[in-house]
Amino acid sequence: MQVSSNISCIFNKIYLNLMKEIKDKDVDVKSKLKSNYKVFDKKSDEYITRMSMLMDDKITKALFDNTQDIVDHIEILNMELYKELTVDMIMKKVVNTDEKSRSSFKYYLYILMLFCYIYKIDELDDEKKYILMCKTVDILSSMDTKKIDNEEDLEKHLEDILDDDLRSLLKRVYNDRKMVNESVMKIDISDIDSGLEFLNNTKIGELAKEISSSIDMSKFSGVNPEEMLDMNQLMSGSNNVLGEIIQTVGSKITQKIQTGELNQDVLMSEALGMMGSLNSSGHGDMMTQMMGMMGNMMGNMDSSGNKTKERLQRKLANKKDTNK
Repeated sequence: MQVSSNISCIFNKIYLNLMKEIKDKDVDVKSKLKSNYKVFDKKSDEYITRMSMLMDDKITKALFDNTQDIVDHIEILNMELYKELTVDMIMKKVVNTDEKSRSSFKYYLYILMLFCYIYKIDELDDEKKYILMCKTVDILSSMDTKKIDNEEDLEKHLEDILDDDLRSLLKRVYNDRKMVNESVMKIDISDIDSGLEFLNNTKIGELAKEISSSIDMSKFSGVNPEEMLDMNQLMSGSNNVLGEIIQTVGSKITQKIQTGELNQDVLMSEALGMMGSLNSSGHGDMMTQMMGMMGNMMGNMDSSGNKTKERLQRKLANKKDTNK
């Protein structure tokens, strides 16, 4: 599932960052990491799956216990964070006794366990789990960039999270983050894998980057996040902000084709080539609608617009038949 892959990739970055932080601070720790992690696969789900299996009910309960420090729970201290390395071993061999070092380690530990918890949630469907993941990453990123700079800012960011345990946990993460050095770790929303990596090194990808950089994202502040994940809502035209963006995209494409900066046939060829990738990732319907829009956009700037649209639709139909 795409959302599980997203969570796994974010977890892996943090997991690897912590590994780099601790590996050169103790000979025994370095030896165990070297023997057990000769190659680190950033896209693998084996690391988060392993840690999720270790997080039984007792450890999960300890994670959300706000009456005690996370590293004061015997269940968590005995948890094998890396193969042959428990939390307790890392604390004794690597973490200094000063409060800043202790807070830095706890910060990593909280976040790793938090994403394991989200990864394991069975009660939420993929759409709601994706929203929760994005919201969590947004809060953590805002802590790093000082957009959350006080308790009041934090409360505003936590408004959409109704789970009291999660709210409490994120507050503890914030308190430890305040003690941590600025450069310890950055968690960026860009770590989320959209499943659209095939856009890299394409004219459509370059155009998307150029247009996205000029969009004022503050206009989306009043848009329900769940609507943004619903393609029917996105394409319905009922939201003026989205309608304006679609119009801007169409105008930009038309202008670039008219000036010769973009080649219409190259765009169509790239778009058709993406069908296979999107179909395999579950976004085939979205691509069909997007390409229909592209056909309309191109048709508006071409005197033979109807023929262009018909040709695009025929290619789409042929591509779908081929993929069946």
